[in-house]
Amino acid sequence: MVCGRGGAAALLFLALRSGLPQFRVAFLHTEFSGRPSKVVSQANMKVEILPALTDNYMYLIIDEETKQAAIVDPVQPQKVLDAVRKHGVKLTTVLTTHHH
Repeated sequence: MVCGRGGAAALLFLALRSGLPQFRVAFLHTEFSGRPSKVVSQANMKVEILPALTDNYMYLIIDEETKQAAIVDPVQPQKVLDAVRKHGVKLTTVLTTHHH
């Protein structure tokens, strides 16, 4: 991943060199490990905010009483499955608010 000064120029160079459609797909599916997930708890509900792609988030909403969960905008399925396993919940609902 190219960051810092000259990053935009380097990304443009890669796009031109590799072809824009292929570059766009590769770039959008790059995972940034620098953004940690956050967990917010209130009463019987827990929400894990999961960073996704370069500038999006997914939300795992957990009912603590029933141990059932819903995911909002699951653009990175493996990350969702990892969070479901971590919390020991059953994923019962998928909500999609927009396409990627």
